Amino acid sequence: MLTSRRGFVLLALFTLFVASGGYLLFWPVGIDPESWTPPALRPWKSNDALIGATVLQKGLPGPEAVAIDAEGRLVTGLVDGRIVRFAADGSGTPEVLATTGGRPLGLKFDKGGNLIVADAHKGLISIAGGKIIILATEAGGKPLRLADDLAIAQDGTIYFSDASTRWPLDQFILDLLEHRPSGRLLAYHPDTNKTEVVLDGLYFANGVALGPNDAYVLVTETASYRVRRYWLRGELAGKSDVFMDNLPGFPDNITWSPTRRAFWLAMVTPRDSGRSTSSPPTRFSARRLRACPSLCNPSRRGTPGSWRSGKTQPWRPTCNMPPTAPTPPSRA
Repeated sequence: MLTSRRGFVLLALFTLFVASGGYLLFWPVGIDPESWTPPALRPWKSNDALIGATVLQKGLPGPEAVAIDAEGRLVTGLVDGRIVRFAADGSGTPEVLATTGGRPLGLKFDKGGNLIVADAHKGLISIAGGKIIILATEAGGKPLRLADDLAIAQDGTIYFSDASTRWPLDQFILDLLEHRPSGRLLAYHPDTNKTEVVLDGLYFANGVALGPNDAYVLVTETASYRVRRYWLRGELAGKSDVFMDNLPGFPDNITWSPTRRAFWLAMVTPRDSGRSTSSPPTRFSARRLRACPSLCNPSRRGTPGSWRSGKTQPWRPTCNMPPTAPTPPSRA
């Protein structure tokens, strides 16, 4: 009798195991990973140049991009929806300029002194005197799923990124898992209040920056470790190429420095060659990763929530890039 019961229990456990495996393998997981082969990670010389960075503000929840107002004060958006301002030396208590009710990411002041913000939940917005005006919530017939960063040209055109047309901010890791090009570079024209698609098919379109004399606009592709360029002037106007490829980390915000004649590029985290793969996750692993995103989130070093000079948090190494690509660009 004891042997019979033990056999029944083992059979029940085996049946449950098979059923669970079938569920995980064949039940729709909501993501559709693309098979791709990441470029081999080149050797990059590590350094600790940012260890001596000055902490300007401690305890700010998720500061992202930075803008400088007419009086030289720093402005940044926080994870709780607040946009705050404080002195360039970090002194004083941050002043709340506005609360968007979303997640303000990229931001810049236009010539009129209006603060233009790419809000992950609200779209492209303008803030003046605490009043929030929605500028754009869709482009090309598709809603803005994750407005990310922006740059403003001399003619007033606002170039901004829509990181993913499939996944919102709280599920952005799924876009990286899929590695399907759904990101977009967009342009908002204040004179017509129209938004156009400049470049699509991007792998998590993130940071945006204009080149010297607005000759071109750059957009980082976080999921593919590269920076794309779209030409605005000259013989190549309307064409795009790869500005910089095979970066040592996941690129985020990018900013042109007129003084250095170079771009500052912030990276979320270094690449881990051990996690590179040439095939998409199985349904089993995709379900596990979707249920436990911490399994594939990049590990962060340092203490988050602080604001350091150079708008770089401790785990974000930076690369100083020349205004021209170091390798021959590929045309797209």
